Amino acid sequence: MKVLLVSSMYPNPVNENAGIFVEEQVKALVKKGCDIKVVKPVPYSPSILRRVNQRWKEYINVPLSEIRNEIEIFYPRYLQIPHSLLGDLIGYSLLYFQGELLYLGIKQKINEIIVNFRPHIVHVHGAFPTGYVVSLLKRSLLRNVKTVLTLHGGDINVIPFRSRLIKRKVKESLNNQDAIIAVSQNLKDIAISISGCDRIYVIPNGVDIHKFTLSTEDLELVKKKREIFKENKVILFVGNISREKGIIELLEAFTRLISYRDNLILILVGRVKIVDILNRYLSSLSGKVKVIGPVKHEEIKIWMNLCDIFVLPSYTEGLPVSMLEAMSCGKPVVVSKVGGVSEVVKDKKNGLLVRPKDIDGLVQCIEFLLDNPHKAKSLGEEGRKTILENYTWSKNAERTIEVYKNIVSN
Repeated sequence: MKVLLVSSMYPNPVNENAGIFVEEQVKALVKKGCDIKVVKPVPYSPSILRRVNQRWKEYINVPLSEIRNEIEIFYPRYLQIPHSLLGDLIGYSLLYFQGELLYLGIKQKINEIIVNFRPHIVHVHGAFPTGYVVSLLKRSLLRNVKTVLTLHGGDINVIPFRSRLIKRKVKESLNNQDAIIAVSQNLKDIAISISGCDRIYVIPNGVDIHKFTLSTEDLELVKKKREIFKENKVILFVGNISREKGIIELLEAFTRLISYRDNLILILVGRVKIVDILNRYLSSLSGKVKVIGPVKHEEIKIWMNLCDIFVLPSYTEGLPVSMLEAMSCGKPVVVSKVGGVSEVVKDKKNGLLVRPKDIDGLVQCIEFLLDNPHKAKSLGEEGRKTILENYTWSKNAERTIEVYKNIVSN
């Protein structure tokens, strides 16, 4: 089956980790026999923005196309509203027009691929703006092509609630697809409340178990890194280092813990988005917090296998892949009870759940795991069992292909 995948979340030469979960799904689909091409829109980068922001400077180094893991990827340019630079009030007001700007930027490339590749399915990730753009294209270029939209989290549980006008466009995006996939039941329920649409399947994200299985060389590297931390217990966070991921609450909880437990280290892996705030904490935590920054996806398994506890205290989530990956490594997890998290983590059975923004709860959960190593090990083992049985990319691909077949046959 031929599939054109359209996603603003996808790895590229200047950001190898962006949307890695979408690429993992694509690779699993290819293994199951799908022929896939990918369109990953990249913002046009004018010189004025390149001067003030490193991220915009990096965009100019993304090629127009490349072959990655034997899959052809196209990077058409479009005008993106720099809402993070304009401030929330102005930026999110202008976000309403982002769909039309993206449509103008990628329409020609989509047309070329439709004519030459002739896909059976266009699979788009994200309700807005990419899903909205595909719903616009359904009126013309994609009239005879079936479309599938995958909902991941913020696209359906945050963006629609920025304004009534954006919510209207998200509703249009949902109602103009042949099928919708939500990565959790929670996201499906929100999508139904917005649109009334009933063509929604729940297919959770997964983990590449083979990628997170350690080789002899990996085991040696884990051992060496672990020796650096000596007798310290290692708490790990993986994700964007931002307010929304609960980093401030995690740092506050950690500050309390080390006031009476000296044998703790907190490791933060990911792109730093709150530099000033983070630096204030680092100056007072005496080397107890290690900021690793973004790493290649292949390196994440090293950090996950050397840690004692994985913590993800996000304010919102769809179904976080980093949590699934930590569980696949047999690590006890402490995660916020948001989005689809509680569909996977059953409190005190295969992990620990905490309310978002609950510093006391974070302290209590981490303390419990530190004080009860046998229970921590048991939770980690049950978590790994949960992933092996239900949350692999292979299972995700099988269920996604069933959706493809259903809508093509109808």
